[in-house]
Amino acid sequence: MRRAAIAAALAAEALLVGAACALLQVRSAPPRVAPRAPGAPVQRPPALVREPFSIVIPELRAGGAELHDVLVAAARRHSLSPALVNAVTRIESDFNPRETSNKGALGLMQVMPETAERFGVPRQELFDPERNAAAGTAYLAWLLDRYRGDLDLTLAAYNAGEGAVDKYRGIPPYPETQQYVRRVRALLRQPVE
Repeated sequence: MRRAAIAAALAAEALLVGAACALLQVRSAPPRVAPRAPGAPVQRPPALVREPFSIVIPELRAGGAELHDVLVAAARRHSLSPALVNAVTRIESDFNPRETSNKGALGLMQVMPETAERFGVPRQELFDPERNAAAGTAYLAWLLDRYRGDLDLTLAAYNAGEGAVDKYRGIPPYPETQQYVRRVRALLRQPVE
């Protein structure tokens, strides 16, 4: 009886690993991210870091591409600084594409499923690094536009939600959010390695 239970558990684990690998390999379509409104100018907020910057990303692979390449491509698609996207990802998940939070955020950039849906990425795709980065960077770009390039408000909204930032008309008085903004800002100030 015990051997049968162990064999069943191993078989189930093998199926899950196989399904996860297949999902990562199947994703070859470009991200489905909501386009900007026709005629709307692309804003490049002055708050973005433009100087050389580097964060060491673990040698993980995501559907054949290194995580670094996935994050840089997603950042560029939304005219974001790759340094900003890397810093947010470092703080959110430490580059773990399988990370989950106790509040329900999923994947590399710790995107809430409801937020991902707003940008065309269904919940079941949030553990795919490319799709998660597509949703996370689309949300960051949207927040930067909404807060007119104010990086602190953008980061606070990414962490606590735009409703909290609007309610308090600034960075909410939540210790977690205040620390989050400081930690991302600190990473952006680090010199190139």
